[in-house]
Amino acid sequence: METVVLEHSYLGRVTGIKKSLGIHQFLGIKYADIPTRFSEPVPHIPKDFNATRYGPQAPQGANTCEGEFGLIGEKLPLDDVINISSENECLTLNITVPVSQTDRKYKDLPVVVWVHGGNFQLGSSSWPQYDLAHLVSTSDRIGKPIVGISVKFDILRAAG
Repeated sequence: METVVLEHSYLGRVTGIKKSLGIHQFLGIKYADIPTRFSEPVPHIPKDFNATRYGPQAPQGANTCEGEFGLIGEKLPLDDVINISSENECLTLNITVPVSQTDRKYKDLPVVVWVHGGNFQLGSSSWPQYDLAHLVSTSDRIGKPIVGISVKFDILRAAG
């Protein structure tokens, strides 16, 4: 796995991965901490971060990702999916950017934010059907590059 380093003014030094599709991905970046069970999330104070792997998903039933494959009619590879669950460590972002925009530091690009479904019961932005790699790669190939952000929003303690 080839890595790429992004120096960010707020996040610090973020190490991501280079993909063969002409994109860089920064995976599992925490955006909030959940100090104790049932407490409100608080903003995460970032430091240098290894963003080469997906973060944990919220606790959910067994084989939920595979069950969703029946809805899309396709079985996708689960190689990169982390089946680790954590109710306190699951609030993360995955950021996908086109390599062609590296020199511009990704400035002035439209951003697509994807929040997976699941009815507050299942789902994770690390599942392969929610990977924005192909969308970002295609947007760049047709000359309309975007940045893709998938949000792991597995637990909504304040949802009403």
